[in-house]
Amino acid sequence: MLFSAAVKKKPSSCVKEVEKIKQKREERRAAQQALREQQDLEYDTTAPNWEFGAMIRFVTLVGNTSAFVRLWNFIFLHIGVLS
Repeated sequence: MLFSAAVKKKPSSCVKEVEKIKQKREERRAAQQALREQQDLEYDTTAPNWEFGAMIRFVTLVGNTSAFVRLWNFIFLHIGVLS
């Protein structure tokens, strides 16, 4: 009985899979944190409407013209140009 306690068992396949998932999650979180830090450096958050500038820059980078038009309409409605 004492001898069997000293023998090390192999981890099950479920344990291995959970460890893989945990490792991938940690890598993904580290990559997301690095991306957030880089984005924080790209935008001047002291500007009064920096969020709109960030949205415009994102939409133009993506190249989605319908989203770009909707964004402009939202901006103009928000500031009261289109009533």
